[in-house]
Amino acid sequence: MDTNFIINKLKARHPSNQWIFAAEVPTSTGHNAPHNDGPGGIRRIDAFALNLWPSKGFQRVAYEIKVSRGDWLAEIRNPIKRSQAWHLSNEFWFAVPAGIIERGDWRRDMAGCGVLTVYSNGIIEVTRKAHNRKYCHPMPIGFVASLTRCVRGLTAAHGITY
Repeated sequence: MDTNFIINKLKARHPSNQWIFAAEVPTSTGHNAPHNDGPGGIRRIDAFALNLWPSKGFQRVAYEIKVSRGDWLAEIRNPIKRSQAWHLSNEFWFAVPAGIIERGDWRRDMAGCGVLTVYSNGIIEVTRKAHNRKYCHPMPIGFVASLTRCVRGLTAAHGITY
């Protein structure tokens, strides 16, 4: 199972008449910004969904996709990597194939994070429910521009159609 398979399954959770969905969204734009330089540098959010309706609270959902055990272990050793995605979203989820996360992997710094287990037949199971945080940080204009760029150009990058 690869990242594109998971991205397409996550996109199906967010109908296009209610959501904007994009993959590999940088947290800002520009060449002069710091890249991966601590919590303030530009990071990539594997997938991000924004609800378009005020009645749904303009909910924002961030996904971190891990397709190998090694990638998962690297993630839990470096929680700063997910901090921007966490702060920009109402819900933060890990999306992983079955067998990636083992008993005892869960850490205190992951409280509130959810886990979606994605199976090769396309079924997604909520393994651990993400906390829905009513309030999250405002979306900086650099992130809004980056999200918009991804939505406009995503088709070629991932074979996702809108």
